[in-house]
Amino acid sequence: MHLSYFTNIIPLTGNEYLLLKPGSKPLTVDGEVVETIKTPSCAPKEVINALIKEGFITNLKPEEEVALFYSFLEQNESQIKGKYSIAITYNCNFACTYCYERNISKDSTISREMIDRFYEIAFSNRDKIRDSIGITGGEPLMYENAEILEYLLREGKRKRICF
Repeated sequence: MHLSYFTNIIPLTGNEYLLLKPGSKPLTVDGEVVETIKTPSCAPKEVINALIKEGFITNLKPEEEVALFYSFLEQNESQIKGKYSIAITYNCNFACTYCYERNISKDSTISREMIDRFYEIAFSNRDKIRDSIGITGGEPLMYENAEILEYLLREGKRKRICF
């Protein structure tokens, strides 16, 4: 039994931590639970069972977890096909302690040329009429991103893409 390859432990304040893992609900725990995850053989059974149920600890080897993840993607390909995400910036006006993007450079915003290239690559071989794009990044709706966001949306609309 060990920490899942996909589990992120994010310090919050004091003795609190946030456990994040794709496909699991986020959990706020204390330092004792974090230590439990690191050495599960010493933990109370009810804590271990709860962490296993949510997938934060596992018996799978990392390569088995990755294979399972790709198997899930293949099984659900029809639902995710044609869905894209684009980070227009990593700049943000917040300082969330749990942010997994906090160590990424925040000095740049995507250019029009990069957006054009994204559309060219992502949608050159479309087999669907409507694709969709999720807009991500630090805080993409900040005023300073308005011009590039408008460009992204206008070009997407011309290509019949949903946002």
